[in-house]
Amino acid sequence: MLNIADGAPLAFARSVTATVAEVFGGSSEGSVAVAAEPGVLKGRRFGNLTLVAGRVPDGLARRLAGDPFPGTLLAGTEVARFVGGAKPFTSTNAQESAPPRGIFG
Repeated sequence: MLNIADGAPLAFARSVTATVAEVFGGSSEGSVAVAAEPGVLKGRRFGNLTLVAGRVPDGLARRLAGDPFPGTLLAGTEVARFVGGAKPFTSTNAQESAPPRGIFG
């Protein structure tokens, strides 16, 4: 599991997800999932996204949806759509993880 903080247009989160999917066998095979609050996934606000690499627990999507602060789970082709054209990070395009200026104050 990996926690990512990002905001619109979620470019950092998409690249991190692409990197994890490349290492763990690709998002279309169901080995990577992304969980987040719907507003964060839609780029409406800065927030946390959680990546799960490996076997995703059965019923996780249902549990997230029923939480007091409901979340959405992207898995399989949904993860591939989320990544879109984002490229995995490499030693030549790596970047620092830093929140946008003014986000916390």
